[in-house]
Amino acid sequence: MHKTALFTLLGPFALASPTAAQDQPQSGFEIVHQVAPVAGTTWVSATFQNGDILVFDGLNIERYDEGGSLLATLDTLAQFGFPSFIELAPDESYAVLGESSNHELRSIDLDGGSSLIGTLLFNYDGVFEDGDHLILSAAAGGFGLGNELWRAQVSTATLTQIGEVGGASGPLAIDEGGNLYYATVSDTFPPPPLQTDILLFDTAVLSSSSIFDETDAKVVASGLAGGTSMAFDVERQALFVAENNFATGVSRIRRLPAGSSTGTILVEGQSFFSISGLEFVSDAGTAVFEPFQPSGHSTLRYHTSDFVTDIERKSVQPLRPTFSLEGPGTTMVGDFDASVEDGPLSGFAVIAYGPQALFDPMEAAIPFGGIPLFLGLDLPSMTVFQTILSLDAAGALQQSFFNSGGLFGFAAQMVMINADLSLAGSSTAVFL
Repeated sequence: MHKTALFTLLGPFALASPTAAQDQPQSGFEIVHQVAPVAGTTWVSATFQNGDILVFDGLNIERYDEGGSLLATLDTLAQFGFPSFIELAPDESYAVLGESSNHELRSIDLDGGSSLIGTLLFNYDGVFEDGDHLILSAAAGGFGLGNELWRAQVSTATLTQIGEVGGASGPLAIDEGGNLYYATVSDTFPPPPLQTDILLFDTAVLSSSSIFDETDAKVVASGLAGGTSMAFDVERQALFVAENNFATGVSRIRRLPAGSSTGTILVEGQSFFSISGLEFVSDAGTAVFEPFQPSGHSTLRYHTSDFVTDIERKSVQPLRPTFSLEGPGTTMVGDFDASVEDGPLSGFAVIAYGPQALFDPMEAAIPFGGIPLFLGLDLPSMTVFQTILSLDAAGALQQSFFNSGGLFGFAAQMVMINADLSLAGSSTAVFL
């Protein structure tokens, strides 16, 4: 359906490097190194909407600004506890941490101090269900005895078991409807290569008064390499899963859109590294977390470590194709080259242009094929170049043109098309 609609738009026109040692993003995305405010191999963090970073290193609870400068030490624990997780409340009014040495769960006052919620043996992960409740994943019965799901009410410091699942402790994520995702993890060593299922416990199961198990869940994906962390994109209804298998060396982030049991590999990590701490954030803008969209509106943050050197903090975000012009014909009569980088691999492009004076840098977001198409060109005066250009296997193209003197005062963008003929997005703009 998308293919037909795209070529209806183009009606009159017919077809005529990072190093291997780095994490590799899916085409249409880029990886950006973020500030790691502390050294070490075990700390956990949560990020505020304004970019501040809340860190728990097992002893200190600290708040840093986006640039890594210390803003405040909120508390220091009496003794070290191996960090399990740290989560901000939905309204960012407080936070909760878990650690698995002393098995404490603590509520963090963001003005300073923390208080004990309770102890939960070998707590592993936690996710806010609402402003006062978290669901927790913990091997509360001890190693090799399966995993349990608990609900914590922060205001009353109450812990209640709600579920149990087989295997080792797995990560949690929750969608906007309150449905819970859980990634199973094998408790055998070495772990099987395809050990993980993604289970969905809906709100009816979560609200039951009886303890639930795997038989109460819907399996939304199976055969993943592992599961250490998850996050959910409410706008696109997509689940992100960090897959780690320390027997095979697999280290990746998989994106599972709604209805897909396989999804796509968003990040292929370095072999035998751990990926953890997934956090997805987005603003109220119209750009979405899809390949080739404008960046800066939605981001997936994560930690990666080889357990020896310091944790690296990174983010993956959409990478928009870059349109550029070069040659004497850009300023006078003569030849010039139009080039695109970071476009869809082996895809196609169509040049659209219009008066520069009518170009809107805010760009209109035109709904098309399920994703917004961003164009700053004035649509009534826009012209589409009557040739569809081919990109190479790296998503690049270069096309030569001759400016006879009539191409000044124009703005131009490229409409990008995937190799399967679906819409990919648009490029940045150039000006003549």
